Amino acid sequence: MSENNRTSNNDINSENKTASDGELEELISTVMAIKKKQRRNDLNQTRKNTGAGKPNDSLKKAAACSAPINESRAHSSSSVSSEHSLAKKKKPDADRKKRSSRKGFRSWSAKKKTGVILGFVFLLLCILALIVWGVFEGYVSLLNRDNGGINTDKPVYSDVDPTKADTIDEQTEEENLKSQLEKSASALMSDSDVYNILLIGEDIRDTEQKSRGNTDVMMLISINSKLETITMTSFMRDIYLYLPDAGYSNRLNAAYHHGGAQSLENTLEQYFGVTIDRYVVVNFYSFIDIVDTVGGLNLTVSDAEAIGMQEPMAEQNKYLNNEKGTDYLYEGGEDLLLNGNQSLAYARLRYVGNADFERTERQRKVIAEMINKSKKLSLVKLDKLLNSVLPDVTTDLESGEIASLLLNAFDYMNYDIQELRIPADGTFTNEYINGMSVLSIDFDSNMQLLQQTVYGDSAVAASADPDEDENGYDQYGNNNGSENGYYDAYGNWVSQNSGYYDEYGNWISY
Repeated sequence: MSENNRTSNNDINSENKTASDGELEELISTVMAIKKKQRRNDLNQTRKNTGAGKPNDSLKKAAACSAPINESRAHSSSSVSSEHSLAKKKKPDADRKKRSSRKGFRSWSAKKKTGVILGFVFLLLCILALIVWGVFEGYVSLLNRDNGGINTDKPVYSDVDPTKADTIDEQTEEENLKSQLEKSASALMSDSDVYNILLIGEDIRDTEQKSRGNTDVMMLISINSKLETITMTSFMRDIYLYLPDAGYSNRLNAAYHHGGAQSLENTLEQYFGVTIDRYVVVNFYSFIDIVDTVGGLNLTVSDAEAIGMQEPMAEQNKYLNNEKGTDYLYEGGEDLLLNGNQSLAYARLRYVGNADFERTERQRKVIAEMINKSKKLSLVKLDKLLNSVLPDVTTDLESGEIASLLLNAFDYMNYDIQELRIPADGTFTNEYINGMSVLSIDFDSNMQLLQQTVYGDSAVAASADPDEDENGYDQYGNNNGSENGYYDAYGNWVSQNSGYYDEYGNWISY
């Protein structure tokens, strides 16, 4: 080859080499620019999303286009970039965890927040319920459950007058009462909507052991949730009947003397056809505490009642260790505020008006006023009342039943209150047996009236109209004799309400 040709070929190779190197450098510059741009975009995206993104596919494509001689360099550069991206990725994750730990409850979802709040509320309610139940059980534990055993001896009454001749034959009357018992027991009624509680007022003065005395307060409290009524029925103590548990005939309150509350329950159920669910026995001392705790009772008292209250108060003061004359009233008045001692004397007053008839009426007034005053008790006074009274209360009410009554108490306050007295007017006569003044009653008429009032229906038809005035007897079973007076429960003539005979037979005028 000539020198000129070699020269010419060298020039051509030199030019080609120069051109190839320029293209290579341009390609490398392009790839590096793409990588730089990609790293900048990745960094911006990482900062924006607080996390590292994946390498862009365009970077991979650009790297694939690189010359083989630069693969190792490109691979090395890519590894450095990946490590750098990984470091960037780890750092935002740590920052995010750090920020989340600082946010706490605020970073939770709404569903999670609601669940946690409801959980805490439920836990607090459970704790509160346990506290309330514990307090409630504490009160219930104060109640007495033992009403005493059986008294084999017959009760002794201070008002028996041996000079009084019998007006009916004792043996004949007992046979009639046994027949009536079998008839009445078959008409016993019961209703799931009616809850009957027998309230017994016990006078422990009449027993030396002071374990169980006589009862002059026998009141059936009937709650009818269907008719939304509360019926207070007073049973007069002088009702003469055959006592199924004792096996002899006597006044109604002798049933309590013989076998306590359960014996009295059984007697009332069999003769008057009402199912009695539970009983509550309260003695006179508890009564005084209840009245004083509720702040006294507002009652209207006549002048005759004010003077008549002095006798039972004299007796009460003796047992309460009060000075003679304590709490005496010398005149009546409207809406008088009576304390516990005075209210008890008012409820016990028997010898003003028509003996036990008006006394049971006073007792119903007292109970109604006590219920009204109890609605306004504060929690502090209620606690004081319960701690003071419950140890002297005897009942067979269970904890669950008491809780149910308390939970429904606000509904009961809106019920209509009805009053009833057994025997009703015109359904009895006053008689004497063994010198004892008793009431001989029409059981069928009184059973029908009681069932109709309590249940809204009756299982027996009355044998007489209670409103009829037969044989010249007034509404109290006394022979009318004259419009200017009446015979009291002891057969004494009382003229124009100008006075009364006390339990010793002394005439007290006013």
